[in-house]
Amino acid sequence: MIEKRDLILLVGTNPLPNYVVAQFLKDETAKIFLVHTDTTREIAHGLRNVLSDKETICLVELESEWDASKIGRNLGKMIKRSPDLKLHLNYTGGTKAMAVHVYQWVKENCPDAWFSYLDARSHRLVYDNRREPSELLTEVVHIESIEDLLKLHSYTPKPPKDKESPFPDANLMLANLIEDKLIHDFIDFKNRILCSVYYSKDKNSWFDKKAKLQTHQSTTEIREFVAKGNREIADNNWLKELLVSFPPENRIINEDGLLWEADDGASNKEVDSRVLKSVKDFLDGKWLEFHVYNVLRELLAEKKEEGWLYGISLEATSGNDKEFELDIYAVKGYRLFGISVTTADWYHAKSKAFEVIHRVRQIGGDEAKAMLIADIPHETEDGKRNALHLEKDVAFLSTGSEGAHFKVLGTEKWQTEELKNELRGFLWD
Repeated sequence: MIEKRDLILLVGTNPLPNYVVAQFLKDETAKIFLVHTDTTREIAHGLRNVLSDKETICLVELESEWDASKIGRNLGKMIKRSPDLKLHLNYTGGTKAMAVHVYQWVKENCPDAWFSYLDARSHRLVYDNRREPSELLTEVVHIESIEDLLKLHSYTPKPPKDKESPFPDANLMLANLIEDKLIHDFIDFKNRILCSVYYSKDKNSWFDKKAKLQTHQSTTEIREFVAKGNREIADNNWLKELLVSFPPENRIINEDGLLWEADDGASNKEVDSRVLKSVKDFLDGKWLEFHVYNVLRELLAEKKEEGWLYGISLEATSGNDKEFELDIYAVKGYRLFGISVTTADWYHAKSKAFEVIHRVRQIGGDEAKAMLIADIPHETEDGKRNALHLEKDVAFLSTGSEGAHFKVLGTEKWQTEELKNELRGFLWD
């Protein structure tokens, strides 16, 4: 029979290690003490709400995270000393000062105490001269849902969006363009023509009312872009096939093969359907997100491994109105893998790199891994402005273990088999 002990967890800004340890040790734990400060009070409450058996969880708030006498007084009020006192302190979370003073208090008041920490590199529970390291925790501790992971960090998930592309035929055609190495021709057409015709440059935003020819540019200039676009569509059958692959109500191309232009009779609903939905929300980059997601899903199906959680367009908000977004995610056990996707320029890609690293560490901790898939060369002869350069640049400027936990893929890696190979290394190495 397993001897049960009271488990002490130090709550820091990331509650995930506490959750993992509590779940792994639940069969040998009698009571859990969540030791926190006023700054981590909300995190401790969120952790208690996610963990089961709330009646066995006690919150211990410290007056100070560095004053040993106050820490001892606070612990003594909650943890009653007795000859039979059996404690297990896991000092993974909290501050270094908290860990030192709580460790010392436990050692003085419970000579038979156990001490451990969760090693982020090996994903094992390591004991202080008591036992061998535990088994691989990523294999035995599982986050039940992505919602639980968000709730641990006081985020409320937004209703999930469609997990399937709204335009599967167009997505398939774009995937074929990637395989045929024509995808840059499409992106160039989108940037030069579609943005010029349907994009309001002075407001730096897509039309939200009627897609009339912009008044801030001359009608002649806009019509020149329309005419040029029509010529390119006529000269490139693949481009026409792509634009025709949308449902009729979402097409920006007429039956005669010419770009659609709204007139005064066009309704807001028609503009929203054609321009905002098909151009802004999809052709401007959402298609690539669905392409990557489809490849990820196909790869996980091929591996036939159980226990994976994955999804697309993850959004959440917190009580202080902070927004959380992640393009694509996968979770194995409790380890988070986050992917961000962009077809924008180098500078925007660099910004997205920092953002995805921040997002995955925000809810996944040091064990999380991040990937950016961007419309930049994977390698260049001069070694500049490519995916490998960006990867090193971000790893150098960031702290921690980003070098091992962050990956950038350039355009050459978008093809299905290339992308699968990169994802294999990302998810399993």
